[in-house]
Amino acid sequence: MEVNNIEDRSKPFLNSSSSILDICSFCGTKAPRLRHEFFEAPDGETHFVGIDNYHRSIYQCTSCNHFYMDSNFDLDKLYTEGNYSDKTYGDMLSHRFKTITEYPYEQSDNKQRVNRVMSFLQKVFGNNHPRCLDVGGGIGVFGYELSKNTNWPISIIEPDPSLSRFIKSQNFASVFNSSFDDFTENGAIFDFISLNKVLEHVKNPIKMLQQTKKFLNPNNGIIYIELPDGEEAFSNSPLREEFFIEHFHAFSFTSASILLDKSGFKPLVQKRLKEPSGKYTIFSFGSLCPN
Repeated sequence: MEVNNIEDRSKPFLNSSSSILDICSFCGTKAPRLRHEFFEAPDGETHFVGIDNYHRSIYQCTSCNHFYMDSNFDLDKLYTEGNYSDKTYGDMLSHRFKTITEYPYEQSDNKQRVNRVMSFLQKVFGNNHPRCLDVGGGIGVFGYELSKNTNWPISIIEPDPSLSRFIKSQNFASVFNSSFDDFTENGAIFDFISLNKVLEHVKNPIKMLQQTKKFLNPNNGIIYIELPDGEEAFSNSPLREEFFIEHFHAFSFTSASILLDKSGFKPLVQKRLKEPSGKYTIFSFGSLCPN
């Protein structure tokens, strides 16, 4: 694996698939610096693109430490045309779902995530049944585990048509095959909205998080986000999955806070952890800031 470690170069180029701006979109500092360049895919990365002329870079803001990924690949249709599920799971969706849901608690990111969410929401909603929306449900494991442990009504938005069909077949949630930009659901309002490892996949995570306010109960609605912890991951290795090609961003503890603030949310809890899978993660619960 060929990697260049570069500490002192600011951003030299932009391209059509880049998430990088002339200034950091989180804190406004100019010219994020180049930290690493990749000339071939790291081990474990899904081959969403061809291996010829592989080149991408990691930049980091010099102030808030947010990480930006830049490449010459167009990934805009990765999630809406079935490319993500086909290349990631192939015809093994059912097997992968069964394997993950059978992990014991101590080995399961999702079971521990559900415990974290339930403990927090029960303090907020008591014995009531909050209406839940999971944005970017993947193969549906989080929603499935949540449905097993509660009687809460659960809805899932999943843009990948193959993943959406699979989740529907499990019959535990209302499923919408839609991008979040196109989701309307006739003015539906939810008490809880989760975005687990979603915002790093979009070029403008602030805009996406702002959009959740249209669907969140303005009185006591709760938002929950999980983000790749770029600071902890980078200190370990730039070859980790937190920096894989499908990510436009990896977050610092500071940029995660700025994300909430700029999106109109007040952080209630923000912590970092290393999950059973080995992923470095920042998670936050938030509520709408008063107008």
